[in-house]
Amino acid sequence: MEDEDTWPLPRYNPGSRDHLHALGVISITFANLQASIDSLYRQRGWIAGIPDEQLEADYFNLTEEDRVRATKALVRKLDKDLVFVKAVENVLDFYNWCRDCRNIIVHSERYPPAFGGKQDELYMVKWTKAPPRKAQYVRFTVARLRSIADHIRAGVVQSAEINIYMRFRNTPPEDVPSPYKPYASKPPKPLKIPEKLKTSDKP
Repeated sequence: MEDEDTWPLPRYNPGSRDHLHALGVISITFANLQASIDSLYRQRGWIAGIPDEQLEADYFNLTEEDRVRATKALVRKLDKDLVFVKAVENVLDFYNWCRDCRNIIVHSERYPPAFGGKQDELYMVKWTKAPPRKAQYVRFTVARLRSIADHIRAGVVQSAEINIYMRFRNTPPEDVPSPYKPYASKPPKPLKIPEKLKTSDKP
């Protein structure tokens, strides 16, 4: 029986344990973020009285990019609360940044570094979809991957707070359940969107 502390070594080596742990955290945390972002459109439509069946059909038949556009359009159409509108637009733009990072990372393969490569970095390559296909190279330290994961988690929290505010903003303060009171009076402050994750055409 293999020693679980060394799996999957020595049969194959997908990278260092710390890098792979960070990749797993990015993947599962992004799934949380995506679900929370999806609920923004559905909850806003539900509050406006749009039938669930219509919301589901209108939203989930769209591409991921168009879902973001549709959520922005719905909120702009239904809301006069500009602070709320700006909060939704901000978290959606932040989500786009998170999704770009996640897609580059999850859809890349490990690329063994050439001579002189740094042992504390994970080298990866992602191929463009449209022909002629081109290689896009990127490399990560553990700290960089953990930072991306932390940013995605910040998006989860931000989206959740916006959802809570949207749900209770018209509820008398005394009727708001205690755990939600801190988030029911105003939307959270906008998140700072980091620079786009850069790739290179050279390893």
